[in-house]
Amino acid sequence: LFLAEALGMTGNKRLEARMRTSLQKAVKLTEGSQSKLGGWIYTPSGQSDEGSVTVTQVQALRACQNAGVQVNRDVIEKSFQTGRKELEEAGYRVESLARVASLADGAVQFID
Repeated sequence: LFLAEALGMTGNKRLEARMRTSLQKAVKLTEGSQSKLGGWIYTPSGQSDEGSVTVTQVQALRACQNAGVQVNRDVIEKSFQTGRKELEEAGYRVESLARVASLADGAVQFID
């Protein structure tokens, strides 16, 4: 998260290129360690997830995306699906202005 926010602030193109490479590796590791339920845990095992770690990982992925590092949008979308389902199953009404059905091929498809 910090490295993505700092990218572009150094004024040193050589350092920024190294930072970008590190961020690309971090995104790949983060995407690969997402649990089946869509979250993350303290290690890249992908076996479980925990709320505060998941929030931080989503923030970091978004910061990388803002810095121009490619992030698989399906990974970010998956991180929200389980929480919504659990809230609805617990009897809470969940409202959203838009619900995404798919982000395939870089195109957003909404649920009617």
